[in-house]
Amino acid sequence: MLRQCHSPSNYQMERILHLQTVLTWARYQATIFRDHDRQFTQNDSHICW
Repeated sequence: MLRQCHSPSNYQMERILHLQTVLTWARYQATIFRDHDRQFTQNDSHICW
């Protein structure tokens, strides 16, 4: 479904929300990566993705 943004302010809100979502996702990914890194260093023979 396509969302139509008619007013510029609405468009700005969409952009800001999108950026916040991306930043949250990136932080989440970084946390997962750090945890994975820690597990990987603790146990070299076990690789979990």
